[in-house]
Amino acid sequence: MEGMDVACNPYGDYISDSEDVAWEDDDVSHDAIEYPFYTDSSVTGVALRSVAHIEPAEVWVGDHVSAVPANRWDVDRFEFAGQKPVRFASCMPDAEFFDNSLFSISPQEASFMDPQSRLLLQTTFAALVGFRGETRELGVVVGTYQVEYGPSTMMAAVNAYTVTNMVTCPQAGRISYVFGMKGMCLVVDTACSSALVAASSTYNAIQCNNISAGISASVNFVMPVMHLACTGE
Repeated sequence: MEGMDVACNPYGDYISDSEDVAWEDDDVSHDAIEYPFYTDSSVTGVALRSVAHIEPAEVWVGDHVSAVPANRWDVDRFEFAGQKPVRFASCMPDAEFFDNSLFSISPQEASFMDPQSRLLLQTTFAALVGFRGETRELGVVVGTYQVEYGPSTMMAAVNAYTVTNMVTCPQAGRISYVFGMKGMCLVVDTACSSALVAASSTYNAIQCNNISAGISASVNFVMPVMHLACTGE
């Protein structure tokens, strides 16, 4: 997304070009504030990794639910007391493949990286193809939900990469670091609405001139641990 030349009022709402602007604080001087016109924002790149190698326009066609592939998890192995095994889901193929050298990430670090972080790097790289602006000026907002890969790797080893897989905040920071972006960088977690809130936050930041352009990304990769136990019924 990119845009420019729009200001916000002290309460975070957009300033209108209308003369009928009602302020909630009498101490704010109307004369000291200019009301620039809104500037339209545009989407300059889109990338998607999802089920069945579908394109962005196909997301809304069908539910894409199928039997859980054996390389994702053993359905019969992950049975929890009193819970039915999860045998069907919308699973993304080839999630295990990652070109770590493209992002100057060592094989050891890549093996401990949360798949969600890998997916975010891959889709950001694809979305930036054809972008003509300065990536240095971009902001990053990532909508995410849960962290399951990190706790599962702790059973095998604890090392310098463990902590970055235990929380969601590195997901946005890694994008900024790898692509050299210096704009705002944050993660939002509002559960099922995280993707929408991330897109809205990016748009608002552009409209308020906090950034001139930004990356709005979201990810949710389900692992076969407690999440499946909770949703089995």
